[in-house]
Amino acid sequence: YRLEQLINEFFEITRFNLQTIVLNKEKINLPFMLRQMADEFYPMLTPHGKQVVVNAPDGLTLWGDADKLARVFNN
Repeated sequence: YRLEQLINEFFEITRFNLQTIVLNKEKINLPFMLRQMADEFYPMLTPHGKQVVVNAPDGLTLWGDADKLARVFNN
């Protein structure tokens, strides 16, 4: 599954470079999204004594593509 995902990301980057990528813009609750991502990383960080702290006001929103933004933070 991971290899397939990497290949798809490679092709998406190629499309982006060709300016044909489509952004599915929506209103994103950024603090909520970042906290969800921090929860996903929790099991990898805690054995090393690390943590993620999200310091953002509740209700902070932006317009963007949530999937692609999540990919940016994950990479």
